[in-house]
Amino acid sequence: MLLLLGQGENLFAQWNCGMPTPSEQQRKSLLTQYQQFIQQKSSGKVRLTNYRVAVKINIISGVNTPAAAILNETDIREIIAHANTYLQNINVELYLLNNQVYSIKEDKYFEFKINDEPELRRKYDVQNAINIYFAKNISLNDLTILGGYATLPSLSANSNRVFYSYFEHSESDLQNLKNKTFLHELGHYFGLLHTFQDSNSPDVSQRELVTRGTGSNCNLMGDQLCDTPADPFERLPLSSAFKCTDISPTEIVDANGERFSPPANNIMAYYQGCGNVFTEQQYLKMQASFSIRFSPSAEYEIAGQGTANFVSIKNLNKSVYCVGDSVQISYGLDGQFEDNNQIYVELSDNSGKNYSLIESIRRGSRVIIKLPYDLPAGENYRVRLNTTRPETFSPVSENFTIRSFPTAAISSSQTAINAGETVNLTVSLNGSGPWSFDLSDGTSVVDTRQNTHNFSKTLNVTTVFAVSSVQNICGVGAKTDGVLINVAQPQISAAGLATTTICQGQTVRLSINVAGSLSFDTPLVIQISDATGQNYVDLPTQVSLFNISAQIPSDFSTGTGYRLRVIARNSSLFSAAIGPLTIVSPPTPPIVNPELNLCQYVTAEGLKASGTNIKWYLEEYDLRSYETLIPLTSQQGAFKYYATQTDNFGCESNKARIDVNVRASPTATLSGDNTILLGDSTSLNVNITGGFPASITLSDGKIFNIVTNPFRLRVKPVQTTTYMLTEVKNTCGTGSVTGSARIIILEPLATEEVVQDDVRIFPNPASEQLSVEFLSPQPTTPVISLIDLTGKVLQKNTLKVSEGQQELIDLKPYASGTYILQIQLGEKRIKRKLMINK
Repeated sequence: MLLLLGQGENLFAQWNCGMPTPSEQQRKSLLTQYQQFIQQKSSGKVRLTNYRVAVKINIISGVNTPAAAILNETDIREIIAHANTYLQNINVELYLLNNQVYSIKEDKYFEFKINDEPELRRKYDVQNAINIYFAKNISLNDLTILGGYATLPSLSANSNRVFYSYFEHSESDLQNLKNKTFLHELGHYFGLLHTFQDSNSPDVSQRELVTRGTGSNCNLMGDQLCDTPADPFERLPLSSAFKCTDISPTEIVDANGERFSPPANNIMAYYQGCGNVFTEQQYLKMQASFSIRFSPSAEYEIAGQGTANFVSIKNLNKSVYCVGDSVQISYGLDGQFEDNNQIYVELSDNSGKNYSLIESIRRGSRVIIKLPYDLPAGENYRVRLNTTRPETFSPVSENFTIRSFPTAAISSSQTAINAGETVNLTVSLNGSGPWSFDLSDGTSVVDTRQNTHNFSKTLNVTTVFAVSSVQNICGVGAKTDGVLINVAQPQISAAGLATTTICQGQTVRLSINVAGSLSFDTPLVIQISDATGQNYVDLPTQVSLFNISAQIPSDFSTGTGYRLRVIARNSSLFSAAIGPLTIVSPPTPPIVNPELNLCQYVTAEGLKASGTNIKWYLEEYDLRSYETLIPLTSQQGAFKYYATQTDNFGCESNKARIDVNVRASPTATLSGDNTILLGDSTSLNVNITGGFPASITLSDGKIFNIVTNPFRLRVKPVQTTTYMLTEVKNTCGTGSVTGSARIIILEPLATEEVVQDDVRIFPNPASEQLSVEFLSPQPTTPVISLIDLTGKVLQKNTLKVSEGQQELIDLKPYASGTYILQIQLGEKRIKRKLMINK
């Protein structure tokens, strides 16, 4: 049994074969039958007979299955008609038994299980037709879904059936059934094996070899046919994904190490979405099976031979014709035909269908027809012969091709352009290709299969374009009139572009001359095309008395084919196109050291940059350039210089910047007098000039690195100290130092009254008031000040006092904390630490 398996529920273009490997006896029987037929045919002993073969079509559905879900009679007739276009090559024509399609509505068989075949066939088989059954799907015992199955030729009635699945009755299901599955199973029914038969046999000697020369085994192994290339399908990895256009993997080779080139388009192959060909030897092998399928000894009778009178088409004189040609049909008559027998010719349409009578002349063993000139071209024409006494029809001929004479038309959507612009022309070809044609300007196209050709022509004068000749396999054809392209001449002359290569961002300058005069409000504009030389756009344009300039945008697309022109806006005036031009990218900026530090008054070297044709600039937007540049060091500060590089096209890069820092010798000034308590720290201020990094040395020997100005440094003296700077340095050397900072240290407060310098202060700590008593006469007027630790004077009193006098200081406004009480006695200054405790 030959089994045709589907790979999914909706798509069955990919098959897996469940056919048991034929026994050695079966293989020998098939081969012997084929070889005997070939020998008899070669000796002329085989008489080719027409067979009309009856088929009983049984469509199985469930009792309540919607009609749209199953095959219908229209589908069946389409499938059979398509099959007959192949079977006519073996003189077989299928027809519906009793001209009808049979319906079987039984839920049990709708989704058909192969074990139910004997029961189904006992009910519905006939012996006078091929029994063909269509079920929704077919499954084996292991639930494998099949696309269909048939048997090899046998005299047994058991072999006279074919089963098919129609699945969901989708468009793809129907097309696959019609184009591949139906024919595939009929191929098995008439004796064909798969193209990949035994390709994975464990006995390597049983596998078919690739070679068709010396050492070939194609007439014995595989499908026993040599015009079907060896097929390794069963050995291919992921064979379900193998497509029609794929080639066999390099690692899959035959016993001789040769790579396969399988017949992906053969009906008896399994490649997905492929299969529309039976080979010549496959047709012969199917005819060889007639000795079994049409044998009187068979337990069934599927066809009767044609009448004893038989007309056949032997050959046509050519396989390709042109309209108007004569077709010579060689024919043969076998049987008893009357003397007044007439032979008529019927010609199909270009799909091989719809035959109609055509006038013919009979000359001996040939019939000649002349093909009408108005026949549409096509590759599937056929003829058949009809005799009148007796009336019979021949099998149809092999397909042949009809070509038509060529025609050519030229057209353009433009009829008027300016000089230097491009016109687009279209040549349209009809009739049969390939074509060859010539244009009036000398353009020639040979053996093209494109029926439309587009040309772009840049014109400077009015021109007529025409097709001067067109020809194909049939000869010289007709052509339409040409097209006239009117070309307006320029009134503006523009020149001065020194190069055909322009950089992005470059300014182009043109000298212009206008024939005639322009009004004051008519602006001139430079335009640039795209890379095809068409589709001009405006550039921002500056106009002087005799010159005009515009800058190419820095982001303009690079490439070749651009053109420039000048137009006068609001008028018809224009210049001839300048070009073609090439737009290129400018070079990258040169490589520079972005920062350079120099000392003031030191002689500097010239600035350096890595690149080609270096130019130096003092300002970013400066137009004047220098070949070399030495930075000045007479002034300190930060200065900027710029460099570019230029390529061979004169394109200049963007500017690279160098920051030059000129540093003077440093100066440092120290400040920060303060009064603090013993054990506290304070900050000293350093103001520095001359650039960083720098360092200073304090009078206590400590060194500080400085990177900011002003700089604050912390000190914590243990006694009253005057600080000074001893040194300041930076990369330019040692500089000058100035300033000092005196830090006064106050002793810790005692709890008893303080009497010193004939002044008694009490209480201390105090809360609301403080008494100051002078114990001796004072030579000057004392000034008493209350100061906080920030140095702010909170109150100040000037007194005239005598010995023993007390002065009261009001402390109520002040918060708890540490304060300084200062008494100024002429040149003498007395300071006491005061604690306010509330």
